[in-house]
Amino acid sequence: MPSEVTLQINLSGGDVAYAETTVPPLVAAHRATVHEVLGIVDCVRPQRTQMVDPEARFPLATFNQRCEEIRTIADRLVRDGTFDRVVYVDAGDSRTDVLLKKYVGGLIGETHDCYGCGLVTYLYGFDEARTRYLLHYDADMLLYQAAGYDWSEAGLVQLAADPNAISATPRVSAPFADELCEYEAVQPGPRPDAVHVERITIKGDHAIALVTNQGGSFDGSTTIVRLLDDNGSWKVDRIMGFSAFNRTRFDRAYRRTFLEFGASTADAECALARDRRLSDAEIERATVDGLHRVFGPIAVACDRQEIERSMMKTLADPGSDLSFLAIECAERRVGASTNSELVRLQLNPVAWGTLVMACDPNAFFISLKHQLTAGGDLDPGAIGCVVRHFRRLSPSGAIRLSYDDLKYNELIVSCT
Repeated sequence: MPSEVTLQINLSGGDVAYAETTVPPLVAAHRATVHEVLGIVDCVRPQRTQMVDPEARFPLATFNQRCEEIRTIADRLVRDGTFDRVVYVDAGDSRTDVLLKKYVGGLIGETHDCYGCGLVTYLYGFDEARTRYLLHYDADMLLYQAAGYDWSEAGLVQLAADPNAISATPRVSAPFADELCEYEAVQPGPRPDAVHVERITIKGDHAIALVTNQGGSFDGSTTIVRLLDDNGSWKVDRIMGFSAFNRTRFDRAYRRTFLEFGASTADAECALARDRRLSDAEIERATVDGLHRVFGPIAVACDRQEIERSMMKTLADPGSDLSFLAIECAERRVGASTNSELVRLQLNPVAWGTLVMACDPNAFFISLKHQLTAGGDLDPGAIGCVVRHFRRLSPSGAIRLSYDDLKYNELIVSCT
């Protein structure tokens, strides 16, 4: 099937120093998947604006000299096969007014924007393309992609899938920011609105980056994050520490989180007072080791009733397979626990699961059987084998195995 993509690259006199270095790799990255490679060369001197004086920034003699040099470079790129063809945009070209009217409705009559950057050359690119899609670069752009990967093909898939989409752009870096947003989304506390990633250092299969949060628990703080390469996809390994910690915004977010959890103002003030007893270093260390270990006890001490209610709500879910009597049993045990025991039940899934299983052992095995059946890959004999193995374990042993993905999958394989 013929390609539906034209690769188009803009050049101007400002690109003379590097065009023959940057353009060939851009073309090589897409040559195999495009219909045509087109160069548009801007040889129109920018007009005077409030921001730009062309006499000072683009002296006529210098501008004309660079224009001739970029023409020579573009011609060479055609001869060596980098470009299939080149279109030159010259001052006074009759097409300029036609294209401005066609694409911007006559609202703009200038060839460049207020900073002296080309505008009409992009319209020439639109008009010269003979395919449905236009893949555009400027000559001062650089591109890095993994071997065998072409971002434009992924972009075409997205455009085809969404009838409202009109453009696609490559990432500005490796996909650290997306992964970090996904990682932050499952962390306790309010989610950040955005993350800013900088100073990325890649060493083999891992990377270190500085991540500044906008919004969320660490609004205004910069964390040091380690990521791991998982078959070409970067995954957050852990937060290693802070480059900068904004305590004021952290305390503000912590109080807001407590109130959103359902606590009263008095309970929130209680939690904030205990939070303020912690040093910045203690909070930073807790971020690395697990915030719940520090803030779980505060939550229980200041709003135990809401913590109990939240824990019991998970048991009342119809998917839990627990009887009413079992839920009442768990509720009594939770209510009779000390604060330190409740913190342990909240933080330790094995302890919590063991308590629930003690109130209704059969519910665990019913849920396990449902889970194995829902996968659709196991026959009844294999499912029975797995369940029998679990029944031979102690309650804590059964719960612990259910959380150990490696051993759990090994058991399933041994039963098939």
